Amino acid sequence: MKKTFKALRRKLSPSFRRREQMRLIKAYEAGGDVASLIRKLHPIDSGIPLVRIGGNGDGGYLIPDDLQGLEYCFSPGVSSVADFENDLAQRGIRSFLADYSVENPPLDNKNFVFDKKFLGSFASEKTFTMELWKNKYLPSYDKDLILQM
Repeated sequence: MKKTFKALRRKLSPSFRRREQMRLIKAYEAGGDVASLIRKLHPIDSGIPLVRIGGNGDGGYLIPDDLQGLEYCFSPGVSSVADFENDLAQRGIRSFLADYSVENPPLDNKNFVFDKKFLGSFASEKTFTMELWKNKYLPSYDKDLILQM
């Protein structure tokens, strides 16, 4: 993942990114044409080939093929689809899944850890924050992670 972000940083200077973000925000806040704003939003080639992880429909994503060294994924709102996480498990990446609306993850996999909770902005009986969730399992881990939402 670090290669991906380094490639993006090389393609766009920080000052350009800030100017472009502020221009888009000001146009939107000023009641600018929403269609014009949408036309300006587009993917940027990171220079890293994409790989499909997960199924061909819901639960499948095209991501940069830069997974070497990644060990963990956090995936809130799993519901009835865990194709993405299952593909990661086949690559040796462990996934932490959370969803209060289901009793168990949709697939049984030794690389899945499931919490019956929603991800939220506060902690309660039914919710936890991203920080609490991460620290529950990986309190001192400071390497790259995947967040699948």
